[in-house]
Amino acid sequence: MAEHTRFKELVALCQSLEATTKKREKTELIAAFLHRLNVEEISPSVLLILGTIFPESVFLV
Repeated sequence: MAEHTRFKELVALCQSLEATTKKREKTELIAAFLHRLNVEEISPSVLLILGTIFPESVFLV
């Protein structure tokens, strides 16, 4: 069984993003975080980083 990313790691990322105004640094932080994820964790993590829990396509129905 693959190891899963803990929610506290996502929280730490969000705190780091909040602490900087530098766009490049934010990009690097997000990229490093996403590279550590299992494939099935990427989509939900991106949605949480964006501040939503459902993809936009859910609301088109």
